[in-house]
Amino acid sequence: YFAVMALSGFILLSLVLWPYDDVKDLTNRWGVASNSWYYALSRPAWGLGLAFLSFALRYRDNSDGSKSLVKSLLSLEIYQPLGKLTYLMYLLHLLIFSWWALDLEQPAYYTQWDELLLVVTIWVITLCTATILWFFMEKPISNLVTECLKRITGANKKKREPIEEYYDALRPGDDSDLSKDNVSMREQN
Repeated sequence: YFAVMALSGFILLSLVLWPYDDVKDLTNRWGVASNSWYYALSRPAWGLGLAFLSFALRYRDNSDGSKSLVKSLLSLEIYQPLGKLTYLMYLLHLLIFSWWALDLEQPAYYTQWDELLLVVTIWVITLCTATILWFFMEKPISNLVTECLKRITGANKKKREPIEEYYDALRPGDDSDLSKDNVSMREQN
């Protein structure tokens, strides 16, 4: 794990921090062939470094109970409501933007400030709408579906112990001699 991380870091850092002055001028330190090799191999080496990095961050030996860095970050609890809200925002943002565009009485004048205000305003309106819809539609409907599925699948029923099922199978009627002590003595014999 750490060897792959170190190899990836070496490849990426050597490509980023390599002195640009060495390769920008063909006559300075390197010859034409060296520059050609650098330019030809730097992009595949960058891809290889990123592949090593993603492999090292994704896969890790979990025999000691540790998780990879990516799995630790992405399994944080903050991402659960954030993921639900961003999905609703994704569904709503085009409706809100279309509403804004159709409500214009004159053509929009585009400046950087106007665009920033437009983006921030539509983002805030979308966030507020998504939050309201999540609390009043998605969460109650999700609760109803969960309850219905529990009733359909029988998940609400108390799970019986296997020994209780064994007692019920042995009990032909309401025999008093099939107490738990008698059954356990029969099992030992």
